[in-house]
Amino acid sequence: ELLEDVEGVVRGDLTVRVDVNEGEIGTVADFFNSIVESLRDIIIKVKVSIMQLDEVIGSNETTIRHLTQQALTQTTEISRIVDAVTQMTVAMQAVASSAQQAAQVVNTAANTASKTGEAMDTTVENILNLREIVGKTAKKVKRLGQSTQEISRVVALINDISMQTNLLAINAGIEAARMGEESQGFLVVAEEVSELAARSAQATKEVAEIVENIQQETNEVVEAMQEGVTHVVKGTQIVEDAKHSLNQILDVSRQIDALVQSISTATVYGVQTSQTVSELMKQVATTSKSTSESSVRVSESLQKTARISQQLQETVGTLKVN
Repeated sequence: ELLEDVEGVVRGDLTVRVDVNEGEIGTVADFFNSIVESLRDIIIKVKVSIMQLDEVIGSNETTIRHLTQQALTQTTEISRIVDAVTQMTVAMQAVASSAQQAAQVVNTAANTASKTGEAMDTTVENILNLREIVGKTAKKVKRLGQSTQEISRVVALINDISMQTNLLAINAGIEAARMGEESQGFLVVAEEVSELAARSAQATKEVAEIVENIQQETNEVVEAMQEGVTHVVKGTQIVEDAKHSLNQILDVSRQIDALVQSISTATVYGVQTSQTVSELMKQVATTSKSTSESSVRVSESLQKTARISQQLQETVGTLKVN
C-alpha cells in the first residue's frame, strides 16, 4: 500500500496520504506524509506565483507594447520636427543673407545720397556765388545806363551849342555881306565856323545815335540780368527743395538700414537658436530611438519569460494538489 501511494506521488498526485501505523513503517509513512504536504504547499504557492507572474507579464507586455508604439510614433514625429527645423534654419539663413545684402544696398544708397547731398551743397554755394556776381554785374550795368543818360544830356547840350554857333555864323555872314569887300576875311571865318558847327552837329547826331544804341543794349542787358537773377533764385529754391527731399530720403534710408540690421541680427540669432533646437531634437530622436529599441528588447524578454512561465505552469499543472 505504501508503495502504491509513493507511485501516486511519483505520477504527480500530491493528494495522496499514507495511513500511519505503529512501528518503523508508520514513522516512514508519517515522514512521507509531511514531505508530500510540504511539497503540496510549495506547488500551490508556485502555481499562485505563476498565475500572478502571468498577469504581471501580460500587463507589462501590453504596457511595453504601448510604450514601444508611442516611442516609434515620437521618433517619427521628432524626425519630422527635425526636418521642419532644418528647413526653417535654411530659410532663416536665406533671410539673413538677403537681409545682409539689403543692408549693404541701403548702406550704399545712403552713402550715395550723402555724396549727392555734398555735391548739391557745393552746387547751391556756386549758385549763390553766381547770384551775387550777377547782382553786382546788374548794378554795374544799371550804373552804365545812368552814365549813358548823362552822356545823352551832354550830347544834347553840345547839339544846342552847335545849333546856336551855326545860327551865329549865319548872322555873322549876313552882317559881313552887308559890309562889302572889307569884311571878306570875316566872311571866310564865319563860313568856316558855320561848317565846323555843321560837322559838330553831325558828330553830335552820330554820338547821340551811338549813345541811344548803348542805352537800348544796356536796358536789354539789365532786363536779361534781372531775368537771370530770377532764374538763379528759382534754381536755388529748386536745389534747396531737392536737397530737402534728399535729406528726407537719407533719413528714411538710415531708418531702413537700422531696421534691416535689426532683422539681420534677429535672423542670425534665430538661425543659431534653430540650429541648437535641431541638435537637441536630434539628441531626443536618438534617445527616443534607443528607448524604442530597448522597449522592443524588453518586450521580447517578457515574451520569452511568458513562454517560460507557460511552460512552468504546464509542468506544475501536471501535479495534482487538490
